[in-house]
Amino acid sequence: MPNTGVLYFRVRAYVGDGAENAPESFSEVTALNVVLPEDTGAGSGIEMSSWGIVGSAANDWGATPDIPFYTTETPDVIVSYANLIAGEIKFRENNTWGGDLGDATLDGILDADPDNNIVIAEAGSYKVTINLSDNSYTIEEYFWGIVGSAAPNGWDGPNVKLAYDYNTDTFKAVVQLIDGEMKVRMNDKWDTSYGDGNLDGVLDTDADNNIAVTAGYYLLTVNFNTLEYTLEETTIWGLVGSATPNGWDGPDTKFTPDFANPGVWTIDSIDLVDGEIKVRANDAWDTSYGDLESDGILDTENDNNISVVAGTYKVTIDFSDEASPTIVIE
Repeated sequence: MPNTGVLYFRVRAYVGDGAENAPESFSEVTALNVVLPEDTGAGSGIEMSSWGIVGSAANDWGATPDIPFYTTETPDVIVSYANLIAGEIKFRENNTWGGDLGDATLDGILDADPDNNIVIAEAGSYKVTINLSDNSYTIEEYFWGIVGSAAPNGWDGPNVKLAYDYNTDTFKAVVQLIDGEMKVRMNDKWDTSYGDGNLDGVLDTDADNNIAVTAGYYLLTVNFNTLEYTLEETTIWGLVGSATPNGWDGPDTKFTPDFANPGVWTIDSIDLVDGEIKVRANDAWDTSYGDLESDGILDTENDNNISVVAGTYKVTIDFSDEASPTIVIE
């Protein structure tokens, strides 16, 4: 249902208690535009846990916030979908030390013993599950991705990875597709893959179930509890300019949305040269932003290119307040 509309009202005035035949009058009808706020709360019932992953494989031992865990439908069981590098990890609450847990004996049961860091041998995307009732845990390779002739890396991959959105308990990705076909598969392998043979919006493993798509910019959302999915045209923000790898002509270096924080988009690492940059949507100049005042507030003024010096940067844009979007370059 739409969240905007017009409310019409007028004022009635009468003498006394408004009994029958009492003198009365009415004002002229006045129209009032109404916008109902959208529900931005977590409607899935899933919540962010107080526990997180810390370590050289996760966040340089706390240089940034710990990778979060989320609650599940099973009491005391929490899960994290974490991109880790080779190194070590531990688990702790509220981004603070004291009561942190590891696995000194490598028996699959968390403990607080000395020298209990857990080794991550290989960089990758992992599903980490902890049962707080008995301190058992598992770490397994786990990610879903988009593959196919329509996808950026074709049928051979690597896949475009989907990210977890706890607000909806779904996995999502924004991706630029070309005319062709696609499927969804796990861990860059064909052991587990889905298409949509009868085009009913529910993923299946039927024969000839490739999903045909036309070129465009899309948001894919998949509920792996029900296998329902949607593929919707969307806006994908990118970084363009003389300082970027592909110059002013693009294609732009794409931002990745933070689905847990709607409106926030990040490029974790980009190598820039001396030059200028801007932010634009869908590799086109229809919608673009710079920063004329160099105050971190994006604007659409003339001559608002953002000057940068050569280096490797993390760039974050925040459109949660569309009237005053921001950019952080660090």
